[in-house]
Amino acid sequence: MLFELRDYISGDTCGLVQVVNHTEGIAEMDDDMNIIDPKEEIEESWTEFNKYEEHELDSYSVDDFVEWHNESRVTQIERVFFEIIQPF
Repeated sequence: MLFELRDYISGDTCGLVQVVNHTEGIAEMDDDMNIIDPKEEIEESWTEFNKYEEHELDSYSVDDFVEWHNESRVTQIERVFFEIIQPF
């Protein structure tokens, strides 16, 4: 599952992340016994990181976001890089 992270203000793409520990079909629960949807968790976390800047890190850095997110969230993520090769 891949997610494109966009800057809240400009809409520019900051980077891509993928889920590395959420198994499809197996619901993970938070402390209040609510099902954790990885998409919702990443969206909420990115909003806190990029829009609300609830930290002392670079709010545009995907690498900082991944580390910050993985410290406190159930769904673990990693950064993904794509190289587009143009045919000639």
